[in-house]
Amino acid sequence: MGARDLRLGGLVYLASRDGMSNDMFHAKCDGHGATVMICRASNRFTFGAFTTVPYSSVSMKTDAKTGVKTVSRDDKGTSHADKRAFLFRLEPSDPVKLEQINYFKVGVLNPKP
Repeated sequence: MGARDLRLGGLVYLASRDGMSNDMFHAKCDGHGATVMICRASNRFTFGAFTTVPYSSVSMKTDAKTGVKTVSRDDKGTSHADKRAFLFRLEPSDPVKLEQINYFKVGVLNPKP
């Protein structure tokens, strides 16, 4: 995916409009392709993330014996590798892009208890 493949879309999710919940975030954001997320903390610290991998709240598993694939809801917060993903800071001070120094093929973020 090159820069020409990226198109500016519209606002998909806004917590103050759509509700601040994991379910609503995924209902609005899953499957939209490359995504820029911007967050503003209560202390006015503004930061964000970019990924080319679409958000998803489902996972696919393949049975090793039968080869049968099953799709299920992913409540674990499983993440997927994206070598082009990055984090950034907009405020305070000058904008900063944080480069990846390593990435994981699969990780778990905020697992549910």
